[in-house]
Formats: sequence, C-alpha cells, structure tokens
Amino acid sequence: MGLALALAWESRSRIVGEGMTRRERIAIVDAIRAVDGIEELLDLRTMHLGPESVLVACDVRFRSDLETVDLERTVDAVEVAIREQVPEADRIYVEAESA
Repeated sequence: MGLALALAWESRSRIVGEGMTRRERIAIVDAIRAVDGIEELLDLRTMHLGPESVLVACDVRFRSDLETVDLERTVDAVEVAIREQVPEADRIYVEAESA
C-alpha cells in the first residue's frame, strides 16, 4: 500500500506541472553554459508536462559576434546539450535576449 501511494504521489506531481529537481536544473544550467556561443544564461524554466514529457524554456544572451547561421547552430547545440541531460525534454524553447 505504501509503495502504491508513493508511486501515485510521484506520478501526480509530474503530471500537474512540477519543475525539474535541483540536481536536474544544475545539470541543464551547466550544459547550456558550456555551449560555445552562449555568453550568459539569463533565465531557465522547466515543467513536467506528463510522465515522460518535459518543457524547458531558457533566455540566453549569445555572443555578439555570431552570424545568423552561427546562431542557428548554437540554438541546435543548446537543444542537444539539454536533451543529453534530460532525454525526456521534448519541448525546448531558446529565446535570445539582446544586450
């Protein structure tokens, strides 16, 4: 009975929009900051959309010397870095902030 309650509680929290754990957030932050072309991570929001679905939204400042094609590659690299840390991240939004 106790195990069933624990599983129900965990599933409920992931279905109703709970954010990632502190450890998962730190891993995502480190992964984003390590991407070449990222000058600064300004904000990070995460939310479980379902048991195997996670939304990650981040505001970043890109290096000012990047061309458009480099920006596209950097966004792709951010998405890959996030998915390496959180494979269930199936909705990733990267927003550019100006200086």
